[in-house]
Amino acid sequence: MKFNKRLWLMAGPLAIFIILLDQLTKYWTLAHFKAPGAAEVELIPNIMYFVYVLNEGAAWGIMQGKMDMLAVISFAVFIFMFFYADKFIENENFLERKVTLGLLQGGIFGNFIDRANLWSRDPTGVIDFLSIQYKPKGWEFPAFNIADMAICTAVGIYILSSFIRGDQTKEDPPEDDVKVHE
Repeated sequence: MKFNKRLWLMAGPLAIFIILLDQLTKYWTLAHFKAPGAAEVELIPNIMYFVYVLNEGAAWGIMQGKMDMLAVISFAVFIFMFFYADKFIENENFLERKVTLGLLQGGIFGNFIDRANLWSRDPTGVIDFLSIQYKPKGWEFPAFNIADMAICTAVGIYILSSFIRGDQTKEDPPEDDVKVHE
C-alpha cells in the first residue's frame, strides 16, 4: 500500500471538483424545491426534467431504508480506492484511468455526504434531481445526480479503456509511447 502522489495530482482535483459540483447542485435543488416530488421543471420538452427526489437507497432505488449500511460501504470503498489506487489504475501512464479514478472518488464521496447526512438535513437521503422521461409513451428513467453521472461515466471509461488497452501493465508502455529505433 503506497500513496502515489503523481496519480493523485490529476485524480484528486477532479474528485474535489465532482464533489463540489454535486453538492452545489443538490443545495440548489433544496433551495428551489420545497419537498420531494412537489414539482418538476421541464428542461428539454418531453425528455429531461429538473425534479427533487429523495433516494433512501442505492442506484435505481434498490436497498431502500439501508442508508447507514450504504454510508459505511461507500466510505469503505472510497478509502480502499484511495490506498489501492495503483492496483485499480494498473498503469499511471493511462490518462483515462486517472480520470476514471477522479470521477469514481468524487461520485462515491458526493453520495456518501448525503447518506451520512453530513449536512444534518431533514429528511435524509441522496438527493436526485435530473429525470429523463418520454411522457407521451410513459417512459421514465430513475432520477439521478452529478455523483451518479460521474460514477457511471467512470465505469464506462474504464470498460472502454480495458478493451482498448488490453493487458498492458506498468512494464508494458502504451502503444502511443513505444519508440522505434532504426
